[in-house]
Amino acid sequence: MNQEFKMSPKLNKWLKWMEAIEKEIYGLAVDANMFWEVQDIIRENPRIQKPSAFYRYLGRTYLSHALSGLRRQIKPQKDSISFVGLLEDIAKNPEELSRSYYRSLCAYPDGPEMSQIEMEGREELEEVGITSTSQLKDLIQMDDFAPYADASGEHVCPQMINIKVFATEDGHVNYENFIKVFNRWMAEGEPEEYLNYADYSFTHAGPGVLLISQSTNYSIDAARNRHGFLYNRKHKVEGDNREKIHQAFTETLQRCVRLEEAEELENAVHLNGDEILFMINNRHVAPNTQEIFEAIQPDLTAVLEQMYGGNDFTVERASEDVRERFAVQISARSGKGISDLLANLENN
Repeated sequence: MNQEFKMSPKLNKWLKWMEAIEKEIYGLAVDANMFWEVQDIIRENPRIQKPSAFYRYLGRTYLSHALSGLRRQIKPQKDSISFVGLLEDIAKNPEELSRSYYRSLCAYPDGPEMSQIEMEGREELEEVGITSTSQLKDLIQMDDFAPYADASGEHVCPQMINIKVFATEDGHVNYENFIKVFNRWMAEGEPEEYLNYADYSFTHAGPGVLLISQSTNYSIDAARNRHGFLYNRKHKVEGDNREKIHQAFTETLQRCVRLEEAEELENAVHLNGDEILFMINNRHVAPNTQEIFEAIQPDLTAVLEQMYGGNDFTVERASEDVRERFAVQISARSGKGISDLLANLENN
């Protein structure tokens, strides 16, 4: 670690917690492997396949041990270390996970010098035209921290409102074409507006292609094997909840219109404004409970009535599993295009 970075007591506590959590989870995994290896031995030996008080004791003891270990990790307690407790503390104190800490973990926080690259590596770089340190740093683009940063870029963001507008089933998503669109947006935007894009198209049911800006991340998302345009706001917005939700939907639909008009997509992708997922990506602020749904529903419904021009839609929790992030599935029968929905929000 870079000696210039001064670690805070809280960050130091988190790292110690992570060591303890890793040790216990690793132990649980080892114990599980051992238990099932014993089961394999029993299955492969007919002579010992008979009712046994020892087998019942072994099963009960392992099950009790495993459940106890899992319970410690998923049930936060003030006087004990747990994985959920760690995540909750991080959500409350995101400024502790700072860019300066991230950089302190890198051997070359500003990127390596050409002189630090092995001769064989330098020759390969020179073959593709990389002959200077500045070219090398531009190529590497040492900013993996950016996708997780808030608008200031200095620490991680407890990201808030996410909106996913699903693609129609008759469309075809070509990630390379989305990269072309995002590259054009970066070229057309202000120099400080966009940071970079990231290609995760190789991951199954993942974030696809991600465009990172100072205030918001945009992606063609494939989570749960459903493509859609995902808006992920990272910056704080003034106003009450209704105003914040209104602005998020407006910004989302503005980007959707730009995507549908993009020549790079070859008219192969269309977005369905009648099928939307509204999320609050912060379990500390908005746990996935019925109480939170009832608190948010009036403001969300008011914005949707304006957007759809009526109340011919339904809103329901996407999942009742408290382990999932808070999400509301919006289903409408307006039959209106994205530009019409946007006009309703902008003109009323």
